[in-house]
Amino acid sequence: MYGNFGIDFGNISKFHSMGRGFGLRYWVLAIVSNKKMNGAEIMEKMNELSVGFWKPSAGSLYPLLADLVKEGYLSVEEKNNKKYYSITKEGSEYLDNSWFPWKDILREKLNPGRSHDIDDTIEDIQYLSQFLIDNKEKLSKENVNSIKKTIDKLKSLLN
Repeated sequence: MYGNFGIDFGNISKFHSMGRGFGLRYWVLAIVSNKKMNGAEIMEKMNELSVGFWKPSAGSLYPLLADLVKEGYLSVEEKNNKKYYSITKEGSEYLDNSWFPWKDILREKLNPGRSHDIDDTIEDIQYLSQFLIDNKEKLSKENVNSIKKTIDKLKSLLN
């Protein structure tokens, strides 16, 4: 092990799998941790959770799904000519022990109703606001109008 990162450089394939595509890997594992889903359902759920900002391509998702099955993080079940993926015990452990900047927000979206206090909500708003700022060029007129309505609601809180 080197530094404080907990990465064993002796196992370079594990290190490589943590790098490239890590965000997509985390999203897939988090999404299928709640329910068996096929690839198309996973892509739609990612699109929904990212409020339309991100829908991975089939060319990036399906090879990753195959890798996750091969690595033992997902299991696959074929039904009606479709492959349904679910998380394994190893996948759950990887998910729980992984660092991902939006881990809490994603878990809340996937598991509504967990205890979530006002401080958590304000932090989520800050993260999501930064996401919108970082993706400003992708906002449609409808997105901007929706954001303006939300800002108006938040402003009424401060009065």
